[in-house]
Amino acid sequence: MKIKNKLESIQKIKELKLNQFEEELFHEGEEVRIQEFLDRYPYQYYAVRSKSKVGHIKSKINVPKEEVIEFSKNFDIFSINVSSSNFLNHLLLNGDIMISSNGDVWMIAYKNEDYSGREDENLPDFNLKTDLFDKILNEIPGFDILYKYIVEHGLLDIILECAVYDIPLGIYHDQVVLFEIRTDF
Repeated sequence: MKIKNKLESIQKIKELKLNQFEEELFHEGEEVRIQEFLDRYPYQYYAVRSKSKVGHIKSKINVPKEEVIEFSKNFDIFSINVSSSNFLNHLLLNGDIMISSNGDVWMIAYKNEDYSGREDENLPDFNLKTDLFDKILNEIPGFDILYKYIVEHGLLDIILECAVYDIPLGIYHDQVVLFEIRTDF
């Protein structure tokens, strides 16, 4: 399996029925559909991201519910998803991990709920290149949950951008939520 970009990642996550937060794609002027999404998934915060420009400066991961419709007017094509910000008090681990089929483990992750996903590379709690026999893995909160998820879903040799929670969340009600998968850095 090769995953070359974000669109392929989204397709593969859906195809493999991997857990993610509730999300829909919208076009400008679809305020009624947006309100239906907000009513169907009533949370305090949502992520609103441009789908026409990668890394769009106005994309935000914690837009308050009452500001989503107005904020979405910054985009022509965009997605809205339930934000991970709603569940920070349940976060065990967040970051990037790859476990290879030969047992190597690579991880850049954090357990501090105050860091955003972008900061984990600068201030990670865990920055490892090791193997499955390393006892340090026993000290990583949620690693056993994450490892089980990776094995059960055939995700060895794939880089996962993900989070592990102490409660089940997302569309498949699991403790692991995926944000992106890829086969190359």
